[in-house]
Amino acid sequence: MANFQLQEPTTLPLAMVASLGSMRLSRLRANMSLARKEWLSRFPCGLFQPSNDEELLHEWLSRGRQFSDGKRFAPSNYELHPGNNRLWLTDEASHYIRHIIAIHRIPLSRFP
Repeated sequence: MANFQLQEPTTLPLAMVASLGSMRLSRLRANMSLARKEWLSRFPCGLFQPSNDEELLHEWLSRGRQFSDGKRFAPSNYELHPGNNRLWLTDEASHYIRHIIAIHRIPLSRFP
C-alpha cells in the first residue's frame, strides 16, 4: 500500500453502521456495487480480476502482488458438507478427477 501512497482501509464502528438506517445503508451498498462494476469494466481482458464480489481492494492488490511474485494459490479441493460438516470434494475437483480418469483410461481399481 505504501507504493501507491494509500492507507489501509478502516472499518466503521458498529454503532455508526447501526445508526445509518436501512434505507441509507442499502443506498450505500448499491452505490458501492455500481462503482465496483464500473471500475471492473475498465479492465482489459486477461488481467488479474477480483475473484468474488466480497473481496476488498487491498486484499485483491495483495493477492495480485503475491501472484506476480510467483506464489500460486492452493486449490480448494475440499469443502464442508452442509449436512454433516465433513470434508468432501468440490464440484471442480471431482470434475478434474473424472476427466483424468476418462482421458487416460485409468481403471477405477487403480485410482486411489
